[in-house]
Amino acid sequence: LVVRVRGDRYEVLGGERRLVALQLIGASNARCSERHDADDDAKALEIALTDNAQREAVHPLDEADSIVAKMRREKLTPDACAARLKKSVSHVYKLARLADLSTEGRAAFRAGLLTTQAAAALARVSPESQKAALIEAQRYPDGPLPQGEPI
Repeated sequence: LVVRVRGDRYEVLGGERRLVALQLIGASNARCSERHDADDDAKALEIALTDNAQREAVHPLDEADSIVAKMRREKLTPDACAARLKKSVSHVYKLARLADLSTEGRAAFRAGLLTTQAAAALARVSPESQKAALIEAQRYPDGPLPQGEPI
């Protein structure tokens, strides 16, 4: 676990899933690494982002929300954020776009009904248009044309 001191308590910055697993099995202690350089929230968020990126199966929306929060909090451009996180600029732009998904778009993406590419395309339009597109897509689960019909 990666922690920092907050008042008279510790705040977990990385390894929350491990902590929950340890609690489930009744463990009373865990090996921790205390970060003294995480006094400010910006550094703490950076540590949490790094931990999330190293975890398997991080949903792109989780990463997107974290990156957008970092850019807003630190007033970073996507280029500066990419440099700080050692990610490509295009990756940061793509994730920032995903953060614009509506509630319905996010639910569809998390449910596996949208690919990352489709979710990014959907995020480019207004929330109302996203909702309308998702409703329309439900009418045609196999695509817009019946199978075997010419275009």
